[in-house]
Amino acid sequence: MTPQSSISRFPTGLHELKIKGEFSHPHWMAFLFAGLSAVQISVVSGRATRTGSGWDARLMLDFARSETVPESLDAVALALQKPDKTDGAAPRISQFRIARRADESLEVWVDGPDQIGFLGRVLGRMSLVMLFPIEIEINTISSVIHDRFVFRGIGGVVPSDAAQKSLDSLLQFCVIVP
Repeated sequence: MTPQSSISRFPTGLHELKIKGEFSHPHWMAFLFAGLSAVQISVVSGRATRTGSGWDARLMLDFARSETVPESLDAVALALQKPDKTDGAAPRISQFRIARRADESLEVWVDGPDQIGFLGRVLGRMSLVMLFPIEIEINTISSVIHDRFVFRGIGGVVPSDAAQKSLDSLLQFCVIVP
């Protein structure tokens, strides 16, 4: 199914972005989040899950700092194209935990200070160790990020122990010292 998106305004002033469909490359989510941060749109909360027919994502967006008109946002176009400018800074995290699930996927919990561009930077770095999300859960509460990711290798393969160790080292590098 070709990816499609829609956006609707909530009474709180936030906007819900819905995306459904199949993307042709594994970087689509990192591209989407980097593209949103480039136009100062914050992802406040949401969930995205890989299904048999592609992806099902619902994300709550905050346009308060952006000049982008919500109804003009082409989320699918953002997801299909690498942003011209990417923030090369390491994401700042306070703590993380990695666990191997029963299906051999890697589940990662990350907490840290709220920062625009966090999701694009995290997912971009994960792709360096050939890990790609099959599920994400995003929560920002009182300016603190509480996110959960489930990763598989490219093509859905089980991540190796070496990939898990690389992921641990990569995240360890991002931990900020209080």
